[in-house]
Amino acid sequence: MALTSAQGVLALLDEPETEIKVHAIKKLDKMVDNFWAEIANAIGKIESLYDDEKFQSRDVAALVASKVFYHLEELDDALRYALCAGNAFNLTVKNDYVDTLLAKCIDEYIRVR
Repeated sequence: MALTSAQGVLALLDEPETEIKVHAIKKLDKMVDNFWAEIANAIGKIESLYDDEKFQSRDVAALVASKVFYHLEELDDALRYALCAGNAFNLTVKNDYVDTLLAKCIDEYIRVR
């Protein structure tokens, strides 16, 4: 059965156990392209997970935030979080998200050069 909402996974972000939050953020990464509008309502929680230096999946939280901002067409924020995602931001994947952020990165380099 296909998922029709991200609400159940988003609710896991409110759980006190870190392991549950890690599971939730990894699950959100897999569903963000289909449910980005719902996930956008929880962007503050996702950013807080990235800001928490003790959270063990900060890179995935940054990646999810980046993808949400990409879908919201906030490319500056999308690029900033993609860079914060480190190796979780996989440049070998060929899709519009990666291509757009690579182009944005080049444009930004040219601008500041």
